[in-house]
Amino acid sequence: RGIPAGIRLFTVVIVLMSLLGGWAKPASAVETCTWIGTTAIWETSSNWSCGHVPTIDDVVIIPDVLGFDPVFNANSVNFRVAEININSGAKLTISSDDGGEREFKASIAQIEGSLRFYSPSTFSYFSVSFNEDLPTGVVNIGLNGEIYMDSIGGYMRFYSSLNNYGLLHHRTGADCGVLLKVGGNHGGIFNVKNIMIQATNPDSEFVFAASSQLNVPDLNPDGGKVYIYGGYNAAGELTGLIIDGGVVEIDSVNVIMPYQTVIAPGATLKVTSPISMRRLGLAGTFNNLSAVEVTTLLNWQGGGFTGGGTTTILTGNTSSIYPAGGGTMDAQTLTLNGITNWTSNNIALSNGAEIINNGTFNATATTTMTGGSTE
Repeated sequence: RGIPAGIRLFTVVIVLMSLLGGWAKPASAVETCTWIGTTAIWETSSNWSCGHVPTIDDVVIIPDVLGFDPVFNANSVNFRVAEININSGAKLTISSDDGGEREFKASIAQIEGSLRFYSPSTFSYFSVSFNEDLPTGVVNIGLNGEIYMDSIGGYMRFYSSLNNYGLLHHRTGADCGVLLKVGGNHGGIFNVKNIMIQATNPDSEFVFAASSQLNVPDLNPDGGKVYIYGGYNAAGELTGLIIDGGVVEIDSVNVIMPYQTVIAPGATLKVTSPISMRRLGLAGTFNNLSAVEVTTLLNWQGGGFTGGGTTTILTGNTSSIYPAGGGTMDAQTLTLNGITNWTSNNIALSNGAEIINNGTFNATATTTMTGGSTE
């Protein structure tokens, strides 16, 4: 017997739909999800204009609503969206009861309001990695924006570019720091215990503009080019500017240097404005184009001085000179007003460089100086 006409037609429809992909699962589409704020729970679908909880494929907008600001529960999950914009006056809180390590991922994060990372734990740190596998991403803090680490301690690690024109800070008294891996431009305020700069590209530029303010007791650049044109306040005991690599340039009169400044082998500190520092440990290059006073101690372990400026060691200090491999001075004037002990290795002066001794200068018989000096 033949197949009835109705069955034949249904079979043809099934074959055509299969061939045309009519029943295939559609690819994820990028949607814009705007926060409504009926409640504060991020994970509630009815709180979103798109009708579902945002995923890594969605663009998220957090406006300044009359209802509730969102709270994202990060107890066991990471925060991942395509892009996010937190409008002025709005706040997003990412909360983890027990702290821990979490990821924040968004190819573009525009923070015009407040982004708060919160943990009530009194013993566990809360650390956040921004775009760890997305180095081409960007985090922008606008003029009225802030990122706030509200925990007893932890790190904010930026693996993509950060541009801070607002405020980046942490809970008062907390043990919190910042890691920067990719260059950026900053005209805002950093109120954090320490900043580590570990440039993934040696040509990366970390520019702190004239409007910026670094209230950072411990600054540790290791690679890249760091330009400080704005305020830099590292006042206090046991604070430090430890330059392990790259170049740091200070061109600002609004500077309070830390307890110690250390220039490691291969690193450079360039100074183009008058500053005063307490302790200078030199093993790399100190490129001084201005007038620098060292108020407590010079510890010259290696490398040398360059630039046409003057470095003055004030009275009441005992300094040590023992530059490994020999020290160099190029067009620099070093004035020693305290007690100086030159215990080993040689110093070569060039291009009009000179050492002026106005204090007590103790040199061993095995050390030599070439190129001229003034006593």
